[in-house]
Parts: sequence; C-alpha cells; structure tokens
Amino acid sequence: MNETPITVVGRVATDVTLSTTPQGIEISSFRIATTTRRFDRVLQQWVAGDTSFLKVTCWRRLGRNVAESIVKGDPVIVSGHVKVREWTNSERQGSTVEVDATSVGHNLEHGVGRFTRTAKRASAPENSPEAPDAAAAA
Repeated sequence: MNETPITVVGRVATDVTLSTTPQGIEISSFRIATTTRRFDRVLQQWVAGDTSFLKVTCWRRLGRNVAESIVKGDPVIVSGHVKVREWTNSERQGSTVEVDATSVGHNLEHGVGRFTRTAKRASAPENSPEAPDAAAAA
C-alpha cells in the first residue's frame, strides 16, 4: 500500500483526546490548524491565506506522550502519512483529511522546551499482573 508522507506545521486547534481500544492500544487525536502565508509585494508585508484543519491520530506510546505533552494552542510540527476518508450521513457527504502521525513535536521557533525520556513499557496491559508498574506496587 502506498502511503503519502506529510509534514504539517501549525497550531493545535482542539483539546487532545486519549482513548484506549478494546485490545488495550492507546490512541490520542487532535485537530491541527495550518495557515498559508505569502509575501504581498504591493503591500510589502506578509499576509495570511486560507487555514486548513486536519485530524491527527497518534497510536500507542506516541499517543500517550502526545496526550501528556500537547495542549490546545501549542505550535507543533506533525509528520506522518496522509489519509483521505470519504464519509456520508443522512444529510450530507464529504471527505476528511487525516494524518496518521509518526512523530509530533513542539515548534521551537515559538518557544523553548525540555525533553524528558519516558521508560519503555512492557507489552502487557497496565492493569495486568505482568505490567512493570503492577509488579513494583506489589
């Protein structure tokens, strides 16, 4: 399957939501707003163009880290693969552009940050006896 790579620079437009699949896989998602800018030679200044909104989905450890690190309004850079999904409901139909993220980070052009490495988790679900935190708590 051909996956189209994409990198989007913009701001987080919605709160990040974190959920877990029935199989125990964590997923976070948010919408990113990205606005084109161009230099207007007549006005001799930069002007904003159209704004595009894309849904960003982050899986597993990336999903958890994004949920703990990113908030609405943050400037971010998202890399991943673009997906166009067609949808219909009883009244309308359309398409949605989504990004399955492979990496998400703050855009440090707008501020500073500190990186904190997270420990790798075992493959067992958190609440199972095999999970590292459960063994430490016992």
